[in-house]
Amino acid sequence: MVFIKLDFGDVSKFLDVTSQLNCDFDLSQRGACVDGKSLIGVLALDLSQPIKVRVVSDSEVVKEKFLNMLKLQGIYYEVKESI
Repeated sequence: MVFIKLDFGDVSKFLDVTSQLNCDFDLSQRGACVDGKSLIGVLALDLSQPIKVRVVSDSEVVKEKFLNMLKLQGIYYEVKESI
């Protein structure tokens, strides 16, 4: 499970990352779930709080590429093990 922290300036960087990968992204926070490739969806979330990201792909390569791309964009993330 991946959690990200975005500020307003990071939103376009995050959308650039998600648009380059051929899979879906679900962002969730406080019971709400939005499309991780949607500008309106991302902006509907509370950017002052951590956002849970689910990469909708069975490929570990895609998931690792996503994390590497976040790092290159300077977007803070934290990986937590599922319980």
